Amino acid sequence: MNPRLRYVAAFHITVGVPIEAGAGGRMIPVLGGAVRGPLLNGTILAGGADWQQPGLAETVRIGGRWILQTDDGVPIQVETPGIRRASPEIAAALAAGRDIDPGLYYFRVTPQFAVADEKYAWLQQSLFIGLGAKQPKGVEIEVFALT
Repeated sequence: MNPRLRYVAAFHITVGVPIEAGAGGRMIPVLGGAVRGPLLNGTILAGGADWQQPGLAETVRIGGRWILQTDDGVPIQVETPGIRRASPEIAAALAAGRDIDPGLYYFRVTPQFAVADEKYAWLQQSLFIGLGAKQPKGVEIEVFALT
């Protein structure tokens, strides 16, 4: 069996200034954003956050949690646990807000969705993977369903 990926959407997330949370961790406020793609479209509402905790071997564990409001008015809870791994030089450049080629670091998430509307039940019936890129004022995640 060979897994296949089906493109869902691009998640464009605008974030605020990181807040240090102790023990090397930090919280990055989610200010809003947009989701655009062939299978899912909507607005990312302000009020969520991404929590980051440094790990071993130049790795940061990440865990975003926020609400997506679809274009047809359905609220969806989104969680994006994952990993970002970068050399110290690339990590410093990302932290400084520089636009770095995402091919120079590893940024992957496994989006999880909670929704009560049957129209979007498919979001709870598959596993997803996201390929991330940190940008100067936010994050872009290309989300795929594993079929």
